[in-house]
Amino acid sequence: MAEVSKEDLLVYVTEEDKAIARGINFSRFRFENVDLPAFLLAPVAIHTHFQSKGLGQELIRFGLSQLKSLGVALVFTYGDINFYSRTGFQQIKEAQIKAPLPLTYPEGWMALNLKEEPIPNIAGNTICVSPIAKPGYW
Repeated sequence: MAEVSKEDLLVYVTEEDKAIARGINFSRFRFENVDLPAFLLAPVAIHTHFQSKGLGQELIRFGLSQLKSLGVALVFTYGDINFYSRTGFQQIKEAQIKAPLPLTYPEGWMALNLKEEPIPNIAGNTICVSPIAKPGYW
């Protein structure tokens, strides 16, 4: 992520006993045909000593509130439906908004509208930052 410009990346971490306990990255997400502020949540990580305590969801909520304060409209993620749905993400189909690369598990494609409106249909390709634009992540 070192090559990603600062305005395209938000990173939040917390420390416990001088070690990183949890961390989350949000990176710019763009649409081919629409100018709409959006970010992709990936990755989020919680040290094994701190898992199953709600700290991941707490960190996601904090990050989402920061994005909302910056005027971001949409946030996307690709992962565990049961985990991310707890913070408001909902499954979407690629017919609604296409993922930047082919999805291995299409049911894990999720979005959240921070404007508290329905997720719009947006035609065309999407673009994520280059470090995440690798087939192995999708």
